[in-house]
Amino acid sequence: MTCPTCEKEGFRYATATAAAPDRHPGVLPRASELNVALVFADRSGIILGGQISGGPSLGELINMVALAIQKKVPVRELDMMQIAIRPMLTPAPTVHPIINTAHQALAKLHTKIIQHEPFKKVA
Repeated sequence: MTCPTCEKEGFRYATATAAAPDRHPGVLPRASELNVALVFADRSGIILGGQISGGPSLGELINMVALAIQKKVPVRELDMMQIAIRPMLTPAPTVHPIINTAHQALAKLHTKIIQHEPFKKVA
């Protein structure tokens, strides 16, 4: 689900983005940047959709996000996900864009709850 679809359907949501090299260290030959944007339901934190762009290794991330959507994975589980890594094939675990995106979204959702900020809602 995209942000325009959320707005059209009246969903309240939070978004987050992250970028990271697709291999580590990022200075390796043929490294390219992966960009991830994810959309989460504001109260449950369940992943609603996402967008990923980057080099040839982005298929792994697309599959990960597709499974998370299918299984209705909440943002907290994505934030704490354990991943296997290979330097020539995956981002470093400390900057993994799926985990970092989830971490940012979790912080946004937590801040909204603590400060009682109004969630984005279409009338």
